[in-house]
Amino acid sequence: MADATTPYQGGGLMVETAESFEKGGSLLFAREKDLRSQLAGNGTTGSGSTDPALLAEYQAVISEVSILRNAQSSTVKAFKDTDATILANFR
Repeated sequence: MADATTPYQGGGLMVETAESFEKGGSLLFAREKDLRSQLAGNGTTGSGSTDPALLAEYQAVISEVSILRNAQSSTVKAFKDTDATILANFR
């Protein structure tokens, strides 16, 4: 048995599916972080929030992140519901 401080190291369909979304979206998440930094001015005086092209790109990336998270959530929930139905049929 793993101790309480060790993250879950197991697999399983739902865990692996969720991880696949994370790996698949890694470039998208990195781009969002980069754009957010640019909008904040990279820690310097002023910000990129006055650049309409940068704002439009950030909005597009955020929309893609939202779609990815929605797909991830829906997929994992569908697997969970299927598993719950299968288990309920064994009762």
